[in-house]
This record gives sequence, structure tokens and C-alpha cells, in this order.
Amino acid sequence: MDGSLFYSGLGALQLDEPTGALLLWEKLINQHRQSGYRPGAMVRTAEIYADKADYSSALKVYTDYSADYPDKAGDSTTKKRINELRFLLAGTSHREAELLSIIDQKGGVQSRKAREAMVELSRLAILENIGDIELAFSRLNQVARHHDLETASQAQFLLGEYYYTKGDTDKATEEFLKTLDKNPTDPDLAAQALYRAAEMMKLQGRSGEVKELVKRIEQGYPNSSWVSEGKKLLEGLR
Repeated sequence: MDGSLFYSGLGALQLDEPTGALLLWEKLINQHRQSGYRPGAMVRTAEIYADKADYSSALKVYTDYSADYPDKAGDSTTKKRINELRFLLAGTSHREAELLSIIDQKGGVQSRKAREAMVELSRLAILENIGDIELAFSRLNQVARHHDLETASQAQFLLGEYYYTKGDTDKATEEFLKTLDKNPTDPDLAAQALYRAAEMMKLQGRSGEVKELVKRIEQGYPNSSWVSEGKKLLEGLR
């Protein structure tokens, strides 16, 4: 009986009938507590609820799953999913929830994966207006101070973008130029940082500085796509 319920649920799902699968699997979960099919039914049930954006129900099923099957639920995938659902329940987007879960699970700035997630989360907030920009600023400062040059330089660049959104082109220029000191081995990011600094100078009407920065792009990164973009900045300058 329990096997029939489980496989009938799979069949319903294949026919794009998730509600039917839910009814079958919930019957299995509630009436066959010793069944070997029950753990799989619980995970699938939780994910159907999540697909329906019923994060409260999804979280409840996962919580019960963790309590009933601690050995199975102790893996990092389940813990990550539970964290994601909590963030989704709090109103974050799917991408934010995924990134926040990584940061939470990996222990913050000391983990490379967490730093990458912090940078991506900050990029969403600053460049796409998804999330809290001030929290992004705090996270970026933490990552920028870390000795990992790659994530530190990415964070440093985004600090420039943060100040640009605030209308502080002087500070934005300063932060963009600091990017080159963080990781001079990343030519594309370095060229982009110089280009953004040149854009800030053009906004301030400082033609001499614009020309100097574009020259640095041409001389230091002649194969970069930012060379042609830099030349466009020179149009109309005296």
C-alpha cells in the first residue's frame, strides 16, 4: 500500500498534477510512519509546497523530516534548503534566499563560498536594487578587508558602485582605484575599475583626469574591451 501511494504520487507528478501527488504522499506520510518510502515522500511534498510558494507548509514538512530522520536530514543539502525556506518565508527573493543560506551555513567571511555569496548578494542590492543596500555596504567592507585577493577586489569595486549610487563621485573614484591595489592580476576588473573611475571624472568635468585614466587603460590593458569604451569617454572632451 505504501509503495503504491509513493509511485502513484510520482505518476501524478509526471502528469503535471502536483496537487494529486500531494494528496497521495500526505496520506503515506500520515498513515505509514514506518514506511521506507516516507522520507522520500516528505522531501518531495515539501518541494511541491515550495513550488506553490507555500513556504510555511514546506518548512513544516522539512522540520518534521529533520526530527523524524535526523541521519538523513543531517546533510548539508537539507540544512541549506531549510535555511532558504526560512529566508523565503521572511520575504526575500529566491536568489537572495539561496545566497543568504550559503552565508549562514558557511560561517560568514572566513569561508570562500560565503564571501562569494556576500559579493553576489551585494551586487544584487547595489546594481539591481534587490535587497538592502546598507547591508550590502557592510558586507562588502568585510570582504574587502580579507586577504583573498579575488573576492576582496570584487568587493572593493562594488564599494565604488555603492558610492556612485549615493551620488558621491569623489569617493566612488577613490574606491574604484583601490580595486587595482587589491588584485592587480585581474586585468579585466582592473581595466573596468579604471574605466569607471574615468566616468566619475567625466561627470565632474575633469577632462585631464579622464584622459589620463583612459591612457592608463590603453597602456596597461591594450587587449581589454574597456579600451574602446574608454575612447568613447574622450568624445567631446577638450
